[in-house]
Amino acid sequence: MRSVAELARMPARVALVGLLLAVLAGCATKRPDPPPYPQVTASAQFRAQWTYGGVGRAGSGFAPAVVGDEVWAASDSGRISIVDAGNGRFKRSIESGTRLAAGVGSDGQLQVVVTRDGDVLAFDRSGKRRWRSPLGAEVTTAPSVSDHAVAVRAIDGRIVLLEADDGTIRWTWRQQPLPALTLRQSSPMVFDDDVLFAGLPGARLVALDLKLGAPRWEQIIASARGATELERLIDVAGAPTVDDERVCAIAYQGRLACLRKDDGRVVWARDVASAYGMSLVDDRIATIDGADRVLALRIGGDELWRQDAYVRRAMTRPVLVGDYLVFGDRAGSIHVLSAGDGTPLARVSPDGKAITAAAVMSQRVAYFQTAGGSLVALPLR
Repeated sequence: MRSVAELARMPARVALVGLLLAVLAGCATKRPDPPPYPQVTASAQFRAQWTYGGVGRAGSGFAPAVVGDEVWAASDSGRISIVDAGNGRFKRSIESGTRLAAGVGSDGQLQVVVTRDGDVLAFDRSGKRRWRSPLGAEVTTAPSVSDHAVAVRAIDGRIVLLEADDGTIRWTWRQQPLPALTLRQSSPMVFDDDVLFAGLPGARLVALDLKLGAPRWEQIIASARGATELERLIDVAGAPTVDDERVCAIAYQGRLACLRKDDGRVVWARDVASAYGMSLVDDRIATIDGADRVLALRIGGDELWRQDAYVRRAMTRPVLVGDYLVFGDRAGSIHVLSAGDGTPLARVSPDGKAITAAAVMSQRVAYFQTAGGSLVALPLR
């Protein structure tokens, strides 16, 4: 834990974030142990297609990217490992020359990472570096990449849009005012046609025009409650989830809401909070609530089911894939549940180290990265 003197020398908002994390970490050590894992009913059906253990250590929020028939995964040290997506065999690596702050963002052609010093590095599919663009700010979230642009968010509240061709800055937008206390977490942004959707501190959701860099709309999806700053902390958790008509998001100590994409009007909301984010497929939503219960809900309707067998496991965002729901936890296990009723189907443990981020899906295969340096491919067919 930082000393009072150290905190006093830090910028006020950053100090509050650091203090919050220290308090939460202290509280976490006093929590009882999680219950034993539940029995699974279909473990033989779900086996890893392959596991590759040479990626290198990575922190929370590091996720791989599927690039054609390859999987790219970054490590804290700055190495980017590239393996065959079909069999997990090592193909080549890229040395960025500096420590990295988050995992790989990709559109299938351009692969982008961010350094601890706030520089954005872009590589083509051959591994050749295309450009380097300095931001001069700390970043904890993997870049979001589209055909023509790269979006990066900094912890000082800035969202920066870079040209995909050469890394020049197209525009910078900053949330004003930024709350005094925010979660330090990985909250990816989502491109959708000519809009960038971003979840913000203070339970705000914004739709940024890609050409102008200005909000088309900004909506508060939850109201703060409580007397203290900790009790009133309601940041949007995880990435917004977008379908043809709606964009949905969920807030820590807030609520879940779905909005119209064109004007931000709330069309459905429910009092469910989460620190992990959510998944949306058709009209079904999956999330993990503030009590660590896995929930499935139907937009405009009631809760479908809940599963409370994974409390105190520090899980990743759950991902809906057909008939299945998949997520990881800090103990290094990957869990597969029935999307229909929440029945535990399988548990896979690649190396016993924490799963760093939600599953990355490609052709019904879930790709996970672990803090210990493993990549695992888990078919969900």
